[in-house]
Amino acid sequence: MSSDLIPAAIGILGHGAMGRALAGVFHACLADRGVVTTVYTSKDPEALDVPYRVKQGLPGDPGAGPTPDWVFLAVPDDALGTAARALSVRLGDAIAGTAFIHMSGALPASVLGVLAAGGGVTASMHPLQSFPSEPLADLPPAERLRGVPISLQGDPGVCDRLGRLLWDPIGAEPFRVSETQKEALHIAAVLASNAVVPLLAAAGDVLRMAGLQ
Repeated sequence: MSSDLIPAAIGILGHGAMGRALAGVFHACLADRGVVTTVYTSKDPEALDVPYRVKQGLPGDPGAGPTPDWVFLAVPDDALGTAARALSVRLGDAIAGTAFIHMSGALPASVLGVLAAGGGVTASMHPLQSFPSEPLADLPPAERLRGVPISLQGDPGVCDRLGRLLWDPIGAEPFRVSETQKEALHIAAVLASNAVVPLLAAAGDVLRMAGLQ
């Protein structure tokens, strides 16, 4: 991938399962290309034994350093609006030209409208993969997104650059969707991942009631 397509600095808002996985992947795959990955969290950085940078608070806070080129919002869906508004206040004029990418499978990039209104560019990125609360010890960080389908929706330029980065060197399988397609994809993914277990349980109940199990 051309070096001019790779951001110099990536910020990740949130250090839950998704935020940790994303930070681990970016650090493992991009640090040798000069990309600095920083996680912004409410947790005490001194208590976290991780290879990437950790800052307490938000980008734009005193002492947080320069605004990253790309900011990923790895927070719960119901916190996205609040997080976007907080970033818009903290960053002010620094929003212009910065890419803001949320990780929600259900919500479109337009949920970050307050950042777009300030001159930022917005997108959504959603891996079709669950992430455990504790990283799997036998799966190196660089492998955590390898082969994983990832939907991208939002600003075409950001989606193009992000898609290329996810493809190489990360090894994921990115694909573009429209806002309508994203909604349909989320419904299908929920059915595939969440409805299988209760459906099998119901099938077992039917067999037991018929004396076949």
